[in-house]
Amino acid sequence: MYNSEVDYRANDGLTREEAAKIIGQAFVKLGYSQDTKNNSCSFLDIGEVNPTLSSFVTNSCKRGIFKGTTDNKFLPTQKLTRPQAMALLVRIFEGKVSNESRIPRWGDYYIKSKALGLTTLNNQTAFDSDITRKEIALYIWRLKSVLSNETTKLMMLSRLAEIVTTTGQVSNSGMLDNF
Repeated sequence: MYNSEVDYRANDGLTREEAAKIIGQAFVKLGYSQDTKNNSCSFLDIGEVNPTLSSFVTNSCKRGIFKGTTDNKFLPTQKLTRPQAMALLVRIFEGKVSNESRIPRWGDYYIKSKALGLTTLNNQTAFDSDITRKEIALYIWRLKSVLSNETTKLMMLSRLAEIVTTTGQVSNSGMLDNF
C-alpha cells in the first residue's frame, strides 16, 4: 500500500498492533491455513487497539501467531521486540508454540530463528531490542525464502525438533554458540 520507503516509515519502530497486520498478511500470502487454533482471543485491552487493526489482532491470535500476556492483554501500542518477532515467525513456520519455559523465555525461538537464517545477530543484547518496520519486512522475506523451497522447508521442520538442547546450542552443527 506504500509507494516508497519513506511512506512505509521503514526505520520506525513497529507496534504490536501494526505487527499483527503485517505478519497476519504475510501469513495469508505465504499460503498458511486460516484455520482457528485458539478461541481465547478476547483481550482486556482490545478497546485500545486501532479500530482498523482490531480484526488483524484477533485473527493473528486465532491462528496461533500472537498470544496475549498472562493477564489477558494484547498491549497494542507497545513496540514489538526482535525476540517477539522471532517467536511469531517461528510459530508460523512450525505451526505451534515452542518451549517457553526456558530462561530467557524466547530462547528456543532465538535458536530456531538463527537456524532458519531469519536473524544473523549473534549478540543477545542486540537481539533483545525493538524491531523496525524494515527489519520485520526483511525477516518475512527470509522466511519466504525458506518456505519457497519445499525440500529445505521439510528438512528444517525435521531439524528444528532436534536443534534446541538444554544448553542452548544447536546440536553438533556449529550454527550457534551459547548465548
